[in-house]
Amino acid sequence: MSTPNALPPAEALAIESLITPTAGGIASRVLARTPGGNLTLFAFDAGQELSEHTAPFDALVMVLTGAVDLTISETSTLIDRLGALAACTAKTKTLVCRGP
Repeated sequence: MSTPNALPPAEALAIESLITPTAGGIASRVLARTPGGNLTLFAFDAGQELSEHTAPFDALVMVLTGAVDLTISETSTLIDRLGALAACTAKTKTLVCRGP
């Protein structure tokens, strides 16, 4: 299944060139869509959040700049710049951006 604006194969790209952050908001771009899950790039401004939800796929949160609080089933973890954390499918997740 092809995704419009998906990443071109075998081409190295700078991550910051793939999405444009929005002042006071959240930007997102689907980079790949497969039957096993999606790869979505998000850019959050400070104070923005992804409300509590579940998803049919596992999630991987990678923080490139700033920091986020990721809460999984009532357990909160602060993820700093260049940190990563995996989240399981069946668990509820909330993400709050703490700053640039």
